[in-house]
Order: sequence, then C-alpha cells, then structure tokens
Amino acid sequence: MLMRVVAEQMGHSSTGITEQTSIHVTARLQAEAGAAVERALGGI
Repeated sequence: MLMRVVAEQMGHSSTGITEQTSIHVTARLQAEAGAAVERALGGI
C-alpha cells in the first residue's frame, strides 16, 4: 500500500509522521518478539 494512502487513512498531515510511527512500532514489536523467544527458550 502506498504510504500516502496510509497517511491519509490515519489522518496524518504528512507521510513522515506515518513513517516515524511505523518505524517505532516495528522496533517495539521486534523487541517484544525477541524477548518472547528468549523466554520460550529459557534464556539459552
């Protein structure tokens, strides 16, 4: 999906806001996923 379309759907005034939000969410989700895998593997 084009970033401009996503920005408009979310009510952002620019695609930059959408990109920064997406990057933040992605980094947080990666950290959460890594922690979940570590817990599942018992800290190996």
